[in-house]
Amino acid sequence: MSTVTQPPVQTVQRSLLVNANAKKVSSLIEDVARTPEWQPIFTRVTPPTRGALGPGSDLECEALAVGKRFKGTSHILKWNSGNEYAWRLREPETGQTMDGGILLSPRDGQTEVTMWLSYSLAGEVALVLSPAGFISFLSNALDQALFNLDRKVAAP
Repeated sequence: MSTVTQPPVQTVQRSLLVNANAKKVSSLIEDVARTPEWQPIFTRVTPPTRGALGPGSDLECEALAVGKRFKGTSHILKWNSGNEYAWRLREPETGQTMDGGILLSPRDGQTEVTMWLSYSLAGEVALVLSPAGFISFLSNALDQALFNLDRKVAAP
């Protein structure tokens, strides 16, 4: 009997205290078509044509990561408006998946925003990306997303 070893799951997490209340932050996050304005990986996010967003909704996404264009579907796992969001992004060409989330924690008129991404590099993706390089790329992308989000919601 042979055993298949799964690649280890890696998680990258970043937080920033944003100079805006949770309602203002969540209104930008929940306007998913505006995601490319603050999240540097995504070039386009298309919400469903009908219905409100929530668990079970799918978003069509286009991204540019490590010099390669990706198209995929982001399946919403959690959608607690003004508080917590989670999703699973699947890129059909490689089968690679990545889970992500955002947690908003109000702090005296400001909001602590925590973003995380979890993934395991598998298959052909693992052959072309170094784990350390991918962690660095995702860490920088989350830092940039938090900076951009803060700038967008703190603007008058």
